[in-house]
Amino acid sequence: MGPGEALGVWLGGRSFDVRGSYLPAFGFVWLALAAGVVSMWRVRAAPAGSAGPRAGE
Repeated sequence: MGPGEALGVWLGGRSFDVRGSYLPAFGFVWLALAAGVVSMWRVRAAPAGSAGPRAGE
């Protein structure tokens, strides 16, 4: 079990204790997922045959 899993479970439980609902915890998970997807999309590999961003120099 990694630190993210342990921390996520603990914070989810704490969120439930404070708010009485898991909705804020699930909202945070969706935001983290979206941030991860956007991050991976922005650093994706260049298409095959492309010399990269410095091709025109």
